[in-house]
Amino acid sequence: MTKILDFCTERGPFSIELLDNQFVAQWLEHFLKMSQKYHTTIRPTQWPYVMPDSNSKNDYIDQVLAAIQLINSFNFVVPLPETVTREQLACLDLSTQQILNRLHRYVVVAAETRNRWLLNQEPSYEWVPYDVEEFNYAVNLLNQNIHNLEQCVNTPHKDKFHGVWKSIEILFDASKYNDVNIYFDDVDVAISDDMFPHLCLNGYDVWIKKDLLGKDYITAFVDHDSPTEFDVRPPTMYSGAIHINQNSGKDDIYNSSEFKTWLGNAPRNYHGNYPLGNIIGNKQNAIDCKTVEFIGQRDSGNTEK
Repeated sequence: MTKILDFCTERGPFSIELLDNQFVAQWLEHFLKMSQKYHTTIRPTQWPYVMPDSNSKNDYIDQVLAAIQLINSFNFVVPLPETVTREQLACLDLSTQQILNRLHRYVVVAAETRNRWLLNQEPSYEWVPYDVEEFNYAVNLLNQNIHNLEQCVNTPHKDKFHGVWKSIEILFDASKYNDVNIYFDDVDVAISDDMFPHLCLNGYDVWIKKDLLGKDYITAFVDHDSPTEFDVRPPTMYSGAIHINQNSGKDDIYNSSEFKTWLGNAPRNYHGNYPLGNIIGNKQNAIDCKTVEFIGQRDSGNTEK
């Protein structure tokens, strides 16, 4: 039975009609649990995005360097494989992005292996248990600060497609910390590989918010990263958060000659995301709103909310 999710905002209500498949049923069960436990917020997104020149870039550079210094201060891991300078980060061009790509991959490898920074090498430090919070915090802090600084970095692909994809995201306030987004243990749910048939490139309004350690293909394209890297992949988890497209900007990127050249062929569903369904009424109320509240679910055909 097809389900409908009803929401209200300060602009009025809107509704999402969900797809009727195994993945969405699994996601919906988690979404309902999250809705009972965590507060929802909404934010507009414009992607890819490069901030206008501002003092924020200096703060972001400071934060990346501080996170690196924190990791390198630990006595239970070896330092990161390369030294990064302020001058390198301050270029804010493709050379900076390539450094950030390498830093990002170090933290992905460390978070997944717990005993090295480079995937194709022997362990370089003792395995770090998953409950060592200072390690988890520092690795995620560097990861998040990398993404913050990337907002100031120009690349050819960012410049070509700047701001073309507009959307909104409905999120849950479920982080353990104020300065870095590390979810509580009950938030992330791993997506098994047998859900790959439900991946899709386009055709729907509503998708899961991309939650993954690593990069999805469209992000790796903008970052001039390699599509062959092990951590460039479809979303590996969901948090219950929702992504709503406002326009066809994502399709413009997928259909571009630049994306096809970067990927090496035409993209297929595997290179996309997991759709949830479509907005069936009052989409304008979800756009530019400042507050959102989940009201409830109902079966399609049932008009009671």
